[in-house]
Amino acid sequence: MDSLAPGESVGLGTSAEQLATDIGLTESEVTWRKEFVGFTEEDAERLAAMRSVVDDNEEAFQDAFLEPIYAHDRTQEVLDRSPRGEEELRTIVTGYLRMLTGGQYDREYFTHRAQIGRLHDRLDMPLHYFGGMFANLHVVILDALEELTKEAAVEAAEKGDIEGVEAAIEDGFANTAAAIRGTNLDMQVINDTYLHSYSSDLRDEV
Repeated sequence: MDSLAPGESVGLGTSAEQLATDIGLTESEVTWRKEFVGFTEEDAERLAAMRSVVDDNEEAFQDAFLEPIYAHDRTQEVLDRSPRGEEELRTIVTGYLRMLTGGQYDREYFTHRAQIGRLHDRLDMPLHYFGGMFANLHVVILDALEELTKEAAVEAAEKGDIEGVEAAIEDGFANTAAAIRGTNLDMQVINDTYLHSYSSDLRDEV
């Protein structure tokens, strides 16, 4: 499975397909997880419709993800272990978001998410650092959706369309829910890769 950016990588130590198999990422498991968090075809369509948000805010998304990492010594140390430069990291951030808004959320998609988790684990990035990075990303995604919601609501209000205002607000909440469900499914798989690695290390020690 191709990387999101060209150039040298720390590598997976295995294939992406084998990693997905090892963590139990079957088609039925993917289906169950989506059902559990309520991720529907409508959510998939809403995420795909957010591609323009990603394209219009590409640099802001990159900055929101990377600047807090560069601003703290602990996370900077992790980046220092990576063979990737800043431009490659920016490409990876954008690539991740474009996949998130790509409309395909099957086993192949989540196998790539497993690959992301494994690469960060091999950089010895603590899982709570990764969780914090996702929180920062959530904020900028939600900020962008908030702006879209306000624009639609104001446009309807200026026309005296009360139902249109209500519809804009409801649409904004639905988009937010889709984004949260989608990124949560991603994080579940990333968590799995870390747990698999911890378990493997423990077995080796025993």
